[in-house]
Amino acid sequence: MRVLIFSSVFGVSGSSIRALLIAEGLQKEGVQVAIAGYTIPATLNEQITKYVFRTDRTGKEYLAEAAKIFRSDWILGITEDVADWVIYASKIVNCKSAIDLHGIAIFEIIELGKGYGNRLNRIGKSIKNIRNVAKADLIITDPPNLYPLAKFLFGKSKVVSVIGMVDTSLFENRLNQSYYNDHEKNHVFYIGNYYKWQGIELFLKAAQMVCENANNFDFTILGSVGKKAAKNILDSPLISEGIIRILDPVSHNEVSKYMISADILVIPRPFMLSTYFGFPSKLCEYMAAGKLIIATDLSPHRWALKNPDCGILCPPTAKGISESILNYDSHIAEELGKTAREQAIYRFDYIKQCKLICKEIQERM
Repeated sequence: MRVLIFSSVFGVSGSSIRALLIAEGLQKEGVQVAIAGYTIPATLNEQITKYVFRTDRTGKEYLAEAAKIFRSDWILGITEDVADWVIYASKIVNCKSAIDLHGIAIFEIIELGKGYGNRLNRIGKSIKNIRNVAKADLIITDPPNLYPLAKFLFGKSKVVSVIGMVDTSLFENRLNQSYYNDHEKNHVFYIGNYYKWQGIELFLKAAQMVCENANNFDFTILGSVGKKAAKNILDSPLISEGIIRILDPVSHNEVSKYMISADILVIPRPFMLSTYFGFPSKLCEYMAAGKLIIATDLSPHRWALKNPDCGILCPPTAKGISESILNYDSHIAEELGKTAREQAIYRFDYIKQCKLICKEIQERM
């Protein structure tokens, strides 16, 4: 079986990391895998064939050419944004198509406003993408709340749920490492992008409240994309005074080192439609790090962190986050962190998740 995986970028953050894990996981299952996109890391497994696109032709033409050269049985596209290209290329080479779906962009477009691009154009594109997703032979959903909606929209026979994906081995040899020699303070981390739905504004407000009531915490933001969109938020005096550190983006492999250095890892997402139908990939990584997780009490976070308890859920407000940080107890943190890592290995390790994807693809051959 030959599977071509298409993502514009591989191994940077979020969806592109999941794309890379699917490629490596399927390859471990004995599938002949190729990847196609505009940005592919040089360190990727040498046994995986790579097709790097240029800009002299359209992406879907390059994808169809790569699928033809590779003699693909399947083309698997990452996110709804690439559905048009995947459906086009699969028809050209007469192979099957799959989409790994991480959300419905139209929710984000409506909620985030014009600051994130022309709304009408983006809504029109999202509707077109959804129609193309419906044409795929297999639709894989990541967020737990997206699965029932996808079954309603696209038909339950072609939709399968594969929630979360993490390489837990990245953390195995780093569990006792730390970047910090200062053990007098508890290190609180936010790791992710700067977009509104991630809750960076709530994190900063919560940090302000904590600093007004205690001096045994420090705060670090390890951000990735979207910093320009958050410029006004990042004008906080806590940052200019050095109370909150902002680190430049690092490679995905380096991110795990910072997670291990934290005492508290925060997911401050606010309640929005886009967060209700989303699932943060960082949550699985936080769990694999075995550290205390404080997450806003949203349905997707609750799904991952309850039964058994793997972290602390708090109201999706700055006050709720700050109070949870101030109530930090190292013994409780250790117990919850241990359970979180066990659950990450059991539920979200990419090798296990890719076995399921492989099974679903084989059954549809």
